[in-house]
Amino acid sequence: MKIPKLKDLRIDEEGTKKIRAAMAKVKMHHDPVKRIGIIFRGIRFKNDLTQAEVAKRLGIDQSDVSKIEKGKRFIGKALAKKIEKEFGIDYRRFL
Repeated sequence: MKIPKLKDLRIDEEGTKKIRAAMAKVKMHHDPVKRIGIIFRGIRFKNDLTQAEVAKRLGIDQSDVSKIEKGKRFIGKALAKKIEKEFGIDYRRFL
């Protein structure tokens, strides 16, 4: 099956609304806490660790790891420095 090029797609008004709604959800990257959560999750995946393993290494609860990854919990300076020590990522990236 040949994949059509974007310029060849014909999208009706309803389709355009759905695309715009989906794009609005993706704009979460403008929210710094959610952006940090994405970075944090990437570090976990890169190191092939579970949330529980990350929590143990950082001395926090697994539920806190989940909240950070979802962008529902802020990473303070002390935790950012623990992340730097454990994973070699500059702590300022999380502030």
